[in-house]
Amino acid sequence: MYTRRKKLPKDLRQSSNGPTLLGSAVSAAVHGRTEDLLHLTIEYFHCDETKDMSELATLFLHLLGEIHRRAEPTDHENEIIQKASKELQKSHRQFRAAMTWLCSPKGADQIAPPSLRLVASGKWEPGRYPQIDKKTENIIRFFENHGIKHFKSRLSLQDGRLLPLPRIVHLVDLFCAYVLDRCLGRTVSKMPIKSCPTCRKLFVSDRKHFCSKECQWNHYWTPERRADDKWVKDLEKFSKHCKPKYGRSLADFQKKLALPKVKQRLASIKKKIEQKDWAGWEKIAQRIEEIESLATESR
Repeated sequence: MYTRRKKLPKDLRQSSNGPTLLGSAVSAAVHGRTEDLLHLTIEYFHCDETKDMSELATLFLHLLGEIHRRAEPTDHENEIIQKASKELQKSHRQFRAAMTWLCSPKGADQIAPPSLRLVASGKWEPGRYPQIDKKTENIIRFFENHGIKHFKSRLSLQDGRLLPLPRIVHLVDLFCAYVLDRCLGRTVSKMPIKSCPTCRKLFVSDRKHFCSKECQWNHYWTPERRADDKWVKDLEKFSKHCKPKYGRSLADFQKKLALPKVKQRLASIKKKIEQKDWAGWEKIAQRIEEIESLATESR
């Protein structure tokens, strides 16, 4: 008999700030140097998969304790580094795509209600295919396989303490396990690892949503928005100059507003304002309201 799974209470679904088994295993794998692992994770995301990753592989293997730093690596260590470099190149495209998805907003429209037939079959899982699309399912499965299934841990009793002893199948497993430990149960805005909406680079921040002030400025002031803002300001300036001392009248202003291209541009800007996807639209809407009010009063 199939029993439908119930959602956990909200307070139980929220991620805990305390240590987790996954987080402890990740920390043990890198000997407590999780901040170094964070920087390597971001560096790996930004790598060019067409180029050699030996330098990154060397840092990663040193973090794992697989090789030791010295002036020149031994022949055996060079073999390990080259093997690790090829493995990282092979996994890079999927990891980059998965991280891009994880750090992107996920609307409720991605979730489709299950059919009664599917629920009755006992094959339905909340938040998994076919309730979600196949592409999303593949990304979730990538994190699940590499961050959970392949990143296994056994327990070890050392100095009177029960500790996790991690075992890694692939190098990318450690990156995925670390990301999951830091991001599970969090919305995109609350994740410590974020993707900049402007340049798409990964960066670390609990509060900021852009990697720099420049990217924040460029995100809000796109060329299209700049053009719309300037056009409305020019129209506002024209309305204020429709006075006898400037050799114009309000009738001139009314004729300009009646032009098909002006009416079309205003309609286009108003449609963008209705979307409310940018704080700057409010000021532009106020200018348009004042412009149209002036034209109405003159009539």
